[in-house]
Amino acid sequence: MSQGGFQSMASHQHVDSDLASARKRIILCCDGTWQSAVSGKKNCPSNVTLICRSLNPVGTDKDGEWQQVVWYDSGVGTTSGGLGPLIEGSLGRGLEGNVLEAYNFCVLNWTPGDQILCFGFSRGAYTARSIAGLIADLGICTKDKLHEFPELFQLYKDKSKPGKRFYGSSDYIQWMEHRVPADNTTTHGGWVQYNSRQVEVVGVFDTVGAIGVPSVHGYELKIASWWKEEWHNVTLSRNIRNAFQALAIDEHRRAFSPSVFYIPPEGKSVEIDDINLQNQVVAKAKNEWQALVTDKTATPDSVQKKLAAYMDARGELERLKEALLPPSKLIQVWFPGYHINVGGGSSETLKGKGDMEEMSSIALAWMLDQIKDFVSIDYSALQRHRSSREMELERLNKEVKAYNFRQKAQDALAKDSWGSWLYMKANSAMAMAGYSLTGDKKPPFETEYKWGWGGTHKMDDSYTLKYRFNGSEARTPLRYALDPTDKTEQRTLGDTYEFVHPTVGFRVKHFKGYLPMGLTPGPNLAPDAYQRRLSTSGKWKGKYEYVLNGRVLPEWEMEENKYSHERAVIAGKTAWDYVDNEIEKVVHPGFQTPRYPRWSYPSEHDASVRPEGKPDPSGGDSDDDED
Repeated sequence: MSQGGFQSMASHQHVDSDLASARKRIILCCDGTWQSAVSGKKNCPSNVTLICRSLNPVGTDKDGEWQQVVWYDSGVGTTSGGLGPLIEGSLGRGLEGNVLEAYNFCVLNWTPGDQILCFGFSRGAYTARSIAGLIADLGICTKDKLHEFPELFQLYKDKSKPGKRFYGSSDYIQWMEHRVPADNTTTHGGWVQYNSRQVEVVGVFDTVGAIGVPSVHGYELKIASWWKEEWHNVTLSRNIRNAFQALAIDEHRRAFSPSVFYIPPEGKSVEIDDINLQNQVVAKAKNEWQALVTDKTATPDSVQKKLAAYMDARGELERLKEALLPPSKLIQVWFPGYHINVGGGSSETLKGKGDMEEMSSIALAWMLDQIKDFVSIDYSALQRHRSSREMELERLNKEVKAYNFRQKAQDALAKDSWGSWLYMKANSAMAMAGYSLTGDKKPPFETEYKWGWGGTHKMDDSYTLKYRFNGSEARTPLRYALDPTDKTEQRTLGDTYEFVHPTVGFRVKHFKGYLPMGLTPGPNLAPDAYQRRLSTSGKWKGKYEYVLNGRVLPEWEMEENKYSHERAVIAGKTAWDYVDNEIEKVVHPGFQTPRYPRWSYPSEHDASVRPEGKPDPSGGDSDDDED
């Protein structure tokens, strides 16, 4: 059809393209390696999946409604079979493919004024950070320019350098100006949509791998000749406004070394006058270059030098514009446990083993508190998930009761004549409850499972036989942003804003023999030993802290808010007393943690706070023996 034909159709039909788009939060969620909520198989949802499932389709703020559009990506390693495709396809091309799919989704859905939020776990966290870095560097193009993206993306991969931003580089400027060779004056004008390089939130659980790909059985994977590590920008630029990360302090598989954010030190302060002045420098450099382009006496070398000067001026302008943005907000908190205990979705949970997602629920609650001002959360969805988990725990506890009752009855039957009567009574009672005593299957727990606050149950060490070839390496808080060129280890690349969650101190006190691996003596921490103390001076005066080789690692301070997600998962009298008497008495004098009925969830619209002195209907006050 001719152009005139399209114009004729438009003149006789309502043009929907003229309508204003509803504001959207585009929420990109990337699951952990070999984890998928869309496999069709029974699975235990990770924290990323739970975030996806607990978002309202529409949220509101003071300015009106936000449509919340979710894109979910199953973890790398969930679509291939066989070791070769698993490693090369899923962890290599799969990671790149996931990034590109997410970017394409943004291009097809983003309009000016929309927000981008990225969430991930494990190598899905690395993927989420790569997506955020790509958007922060390149921006989001218009739909009709998407065919040009492969060219820019290839340049992005080829020219990106470790530790340096592609945005503002001469390669970036040249492509945007489309001036190669030097006398080419055509441009890619309008490729990037206005203000599309902003990412509102990056929220991740235990990002692993310096490049997102582990070594396996002691062999460092070389994905393929096309794989280039450096193009993944997982750093924190000012275009990423908020970044939150939950980290596992006891993980020690070398292949799962964490990737910790840091904010580089601020340079010279930038004012709007600096931008205006640099605009003048850019205009002058551009005029000088264009004058030589039309000067027939100019040599190619002189034209190229003027072009380079113009590119440098443009690059400096872009850097100044970014420096004018406020610094990113960064919070990273260390939790007890191993990788899966922070990100959630353990396959052991399906077997009724492990800590039954207790610690991952605490990490999720912490994350929800961080993001609640940026997304609208469906509390009823969280409530339904918790209720289903409660029912599963009740089923497991019934199995434990039935098994133990049967064992006692069998022992009595073998010893005394009245044992046969007891055995029949036991069978009758358990049959009425739906649990026959005729089976010999031993339940996963020896005693009834009581939900706690991270100080109750054993968390299985992730350092199993298949990882022994890679070796063990304790995690080292406060040491992931040390300047590698400084042998004294006193200079850092920036601030990491790390904290230790209070469940660490609680677990040390109430779980026999526990000491967090990342806070105990070792090659990286000697001669320091585990020590939680009350600070008497400095920035954290009156707060609890840990000291590692002279560096202070503060304890995370929970919100002084009865509607806090974190406070909702504090379970049992032992935990409540610990929080009130050993934390809040000092940190928030006079504040008492609400005693929520177990499996309820706080909401400012429908809070179910148990009045003081009233018993917990779930029996939460009865777990004094949790240590």
